[in-house]
Amino acid sequence: MLKFMEPMKNFGVVSFLKNILLFVFVFSICCVLAEIVFLVFFYKSSHQLPPVTIYVHEASPNLKLLYKPLPNAFNVAYATFNKINSSGFRDREYPAQKKPGVRRIIFLGDSVVYGNYLTWDQTIPKQLELNFQKNGRQVEVLNFGVSGYETEQEVEFFKEIGAKFNPDAVIVGYTMNDSSYASLEVDLLHQNNNFQVTVAKKGMLKKWVDFLFNHSRLLQHFDKRLGLRQKFWKFFYQEYSIRDYILQRNTQNQDPKNSAYRLLKNSILADAQRAGLSQKQLDPILKFAGLVDDPLYSSHWNVSQKALLELKALSKKNHFKVYVVIFPYMFDLQQYVLTSVHEFLRREFEKMGFEVIDPLGFVQKLDTIYHDQIHVEPVHFSALGAAALGEYLYKYLSDKI
Repeated sequence: MLKFMEPMKNFGVVSFLKNILLFVFVFSICCVLAEIVFLVFFYKSSHQLPPVTIYVHEASPNLKLLYKPLPNAFNVAYATFNKINSSGFRDREYPAQKKPGVRRIIFLGDSVVYGNYLTWDQTIPKQLELNFQKNGRQVEVLNFGVSGYETEQEVEFFKEIGAKFNPDAVIVGYTMNDSSYASLEVDLLHQNNNFQVTVAKKGMLKKWVDFLFNHSRLLQHFDKRLGLRQKFWKFFYQEYSIRDYILQRNTQNQDPKNSAYRLLKNSILADAQRAGLSQKQLDPILKFAGLVDDPLYSSHWNVSQKALLELKALSKKNHFKVYVVIFPYMFDLQQYVLTSVHEFLRREFEKMGFEVIDPLGFVQKLDTIYHDQIHVEPVHFSALGAAALGEYLYKYLSDKI
């Protein structure tokens, strides 16, 4: 009797496995057919939120960038028309490949390079380009400045977009607040309730969930109806407002109080005392330089340093030279209190192997002639100041490019 039942058991197991395989096969076919139906009849990309924009910029999922220029966007800001080209930077159109005989410079920076208050052709990069062209040189200077960026963002922007344009040289325009997150753009993004910084947790399961939701129209349809992604993502992601994200990130990365950069505050205080600056005059200067205790605005020079070393490595790999221009803070230039910061930055940039251009003395001479006509406010140059600086940079670079 036992010998008779053994084949029956085997037959039952085989039959069960066949049924399981058949079910999996039929279920897979149904899923494929459902995907096709939803792709053809229901899919309209409606699961994607519209981009969050500020001025001519959009939010970026890149956690180093956070936001970037929106291709083909335009508006009026700072009483000036702003237009972003199809490649995503404020300039005319450029092909990725240079024409034969043309030299190309990419100018990185924040709003000083981008050109707040200036038309696109009045900006420092375009004035530099104009001087090359007036002197018969085929040199293109691409404006990769982005309003509100700090150094790490500038380098990341170059990696994401700028490197495609194969420059012969890269100029980094360094402003005194380029090692802190102090920017109007961050404040505006924080005020926009649609903008959340999404930080992914680690894990293979998360990657599979990402893959399924990013490629399955069926899941995307039910996600729209039932909010599946939000329910699943809370296990794999953490969302922050941009201000909370930066606060958390900079609390971890800010320079220690005894670091060489933070100790520059002592020299500034001594210079300010000699110049007779009041505390009210001094406070915005210290905040601009990141020399405050507020973790949201305190300096992270160490992060800037790492980003610039990464740019240095890229320059060796792709055979372009890097120059750094140190822009002065144009408050009371004749009794300037940030000289020690300039000296520190020059030493650090030169240690990294960069050629440094510090126009402080030139700008101070301009100030004696034109006074407040060279700038709109202490950070941004006027059209007159930008034109003069473009000529100054040309004279420095004319025999190097």
